[in-house]
Amino acid sequence: MPIAWTAEADAKLLVAIISTSKMKIDLKAVAAFMGPECTVSSVQHRINRIKDKVKDPNAASSAEASPEKPRKRGRPARLAGEVPAPKKAKAE
Repeated sequence: MPIAWTAEADAKLLVAIISTSKMKIDLKAVAAFMGPECTVSSVQHRINRIKDKVKDPNAASSAEASPEKPRKRGRPARLAGEVPAPKKAKAE
């Protein structure tokens, strides 16, 4: 039976090529190819995530696995167009 080429099969093929080849991936060139918003670190992280997904197909997606950013303490940010409240005068 011929293989059905899905996104998962493509990822598995890519991981197989990376894992069985003795070449070193030029992460800087890959990041440049992907565009200005892509960094070397993001390419390396994504390759590792794809490898993990191929090892365990039931693993959570990257959106589900990313932790929620912690909220900053302190005064809440102003909304766009909001005028700051006037400062109180000091009592003498």
